[in-house]
Amino acid sequence: MTNLFDLMRTAQGGAAFDNLSKAFGLSTEETQKAVAALVPAFAMGLQRSAARPEAMDALVRMMAGGAFAGAWADPKTAFSQRSRDTGADALTTMFGSPDYVKRVSEQAAALSGVAGEATGKMLPILASTLMDGMAMMGAQMNAAGGGAAKPRPEPAPPPPSGNPWEDMFASMMGAPPKPAPEPEPEPELPGDPQAAAEAAFDAWRKMIDAGREMQDAQIAMMRAMMEGVWGKR
Repeated sequence: MTNLFDLMRTAQGGAAFDNLSKAFGLSTEETQKAVAALVPAFAMGLQRSAARPEAMDALVRMMAGGAFAGAWADPKTAFSQRSRDTGADALTTMFGSPDYVKRVSEQAAALSGVAGEATGKMLPILASTLMDGMAMMGAQMNAAGGGAAKPRPEPAPPPPSGNPWEDMFASMMGAPPKPAPEPEPEPELPGDPQAAAEAAFDAWRKMIDAGREMQDAQIAMMRAMMEGVWGKR
């Protein structure tokens, strides 16, 4: 099972980071740092949604309705205004208001050292891309259960470098970083969008379970930083 950082890294034929760098005038290193800070923020949003059934239901409906379709595979779709808008809607659903989303992006900017304007604009694009990637993972799970499916474009294998966020925490906690995962086969489109969307969130929970100690540490640090902004909820 891949993790969210690798799901982002393999997006758009393996060129997602390059595309973000060009779009925001960042170096590859700056983009990696920004994404490494934003991915745990996104995961924290999913965790918050999991505790609020109405938020999770809204995200499932958005995914099943194809709100994010194409963002994982196609950079033009990912950077379109529609994708930015649907990504922003998803983030608002996760965190409760656009103001909280802005504050999350500001904290990610502080963590990564990348300008807040860039991280703020990058976050909705990242959200749509990851939601579409998760939808395809859910489609793969749904297809494995017998749903009809069509093949999607095959992604390029991930670059050899690991997750800089995990490396950062490994160094801080005195633990060795996890090795880069093996490339996984590309998911397929679902026969039942609703079932695939629900399966996508099951896939996300398994991602968290697969590396719970490290990923919980990442999300806990982001949450601790945000508690001063929105309080414990």
